Amino acid sequence: MARQLDFADEAYVACASYYAPQVKEAKLCGMLARYGEFVVRFSAEIAPAAPAAPLALDEDELGELLVKLDDRWQAAMASLPTPSP
Repeated sequence: MARQLDFADEAYVACASYYAPQVKEAKLCGMLARYGEFVVRFSAEIAPAAPAAPLALDEDELGELLVKLDDRWQAAMASLPTPSP
């Protein structure tokens, strides 16, 4: 998963393998990102395409989803009112 989050001030993504009897090579991935004063936490299960795991994402889909989330947070931050001094 080689994606870059363009708008986050800081972002960390990590995945760890875990045992899932119905899916081989399953991983749980998490993202922690900071947008100004806001911190966003997101997690998802990823797995190779398998009939037993139709709701799991693969690594490419997770990367695309994180980029879309980054875009949405940037849009949300841009729409916030600017605090007056």
